[in-house]
Amino acid sequence: MKPYSKLQEQRLGTDAAPQGAAPQGARKVRGSALLTALVAHGLGAWLVLSLVACSGSEGVSRFRLQYEDWYRTHPPATTPPSGSDLALLERHRPIYWLGEESDLPIRFYEDYIAHGTFFDGDGKVIAENPSPELLNLHARDPQVLFLHRPERSTAPSEPAVYGRVRRDSGVLFGTERRFVFLTYTLVFARSGLLAGLSWWQEWSARTFADANDWHQLDHYINVTLALDEEALERGETIPLAVEFQHHNYTRTWRLGGAKGTADDGYLAWPASGRLEVDIALRSNEAYPHIGNEPQRHPAASFLSEKVVAWFIGGGDRPTWSMTGWDHTAPSRRLDPPLIALAPADAFYTFRGRLGAKRLLPGRSGPPGADYNTLAAFKAPLTSMLISYWRPGLYGWQETVPQTLQAGWQGQDFSLDPFRSFFESDWHSRPLRGSVNAKR
Repeated sequence: MKPYSKLQEQRLGTDAAPQGAAPQGARKVRGSALLTALVAHGLGAWLVLSLVACSGSEGVSRFRLQYEDWYRTHPPATTPPSGSDLALLERHRPIYWLGEESDLPIRFYEDYIAHGTFFDGDGKVIAENPSPELLNLHARDPQVLFLHRPERSTAPSEPAVYGRVRRDSGVLFGTERRFVFLTYTLVFARSGLLAGLSWWQEWSARTFADANDWHQLDHYINVTLALDEEALERGETIPLAVEFQHHNYTRTWRLGGAKGTADDGYLAWPASGRLEVDIALRSNEAYPHIGNEPQRHPAASFLSEKVVAWFIGGGDRPTWSMTGWDHTAPSRRLDPPLIALAPADAFYTFRGRLGAKRLLPGRSGPPGADYNTLAAFKAPLTSMLISYWRPGLYGWQETVPQTLQAGWQGQDFSLDPFRSFFESDWHSRPLRGSVNAKR
């Protein structure tokens, strides 16, 4: 499942479902115990689960207001990347590896929006197979809904990756620095659950829903490279770090690992300048490619204190929450061309729902690709630092819950602990051969 899917269910849950929006075969599930088993994301989970625990009106208002405030103070550009920014996106465009039976990525407008029905908030049809222009015209309306209609008779377009450039600044290594962040996003028509679930979770998902098609549209398959802008101006293009989106959280790796490994949070940077990325079976999540053998990665739908302890190495896997393993089985190499849309495009900023509304929490379509985290953590440097963890980093385990809760409450929080974690690891294992090693 993808970022804030359950929160979005709450955020738009008061809307009447347009006629025809419910998928065929949808069945109402009764019994709080069964529903808990199906959608449990960890007792005591902070961040998203704590948001869902809020009353409907409070949760809806807070989430909307935080994002509206973000857009007011950070208006997205209305023109796509060009010139040196576009060249930089092309230079570092990732290479992807998929499983033999995995779905292929699609193009958002050509393969998804061009096949479906667009509804207004009253359930009336706005258009069949809407154009990009029409979708963008309604992008700020949180009540609209697009229902994708898969058409097996239509050959999909060549898969593509969507790229954008963001800039941020802040103190790192003792001085104020400017950073460039390159984010690459794959799009899939559907999202499934973790491939490595407990037997009872797998049985429940298959019995009462479709574990391979948990919700329509998966456009949070993000890989973000963080580069020092001053180093770029000197012609040095080795990133500081790489941030991957995993389900409802992100994780940052820094560079300095051995080739062919992803040991303890360090990744090797390829001489080609193009990171290789594995796409997990069923869930589509992105992970570092560390060879052609199948891998499994500990994962959870949402973070909780017990999940964090499991990730860091200080606790057992929480078996009564939606935890398990993402499986990768890289066998098909994909080198998709780049599409660079304007940051203000509906692909990123759409306020409504871009997929069918379904009965179970977390199964309804998401909003735009911008909605991958709380607005308090949208600044890319903030996200990079908060998301940096590795096995054995117990300070992060102790610090991050309160920070994420503060972000949701709209309270101030400090990046100093996370900056310290990142810098301490950097100085202990600098990236040799890079200007960054001289800091």
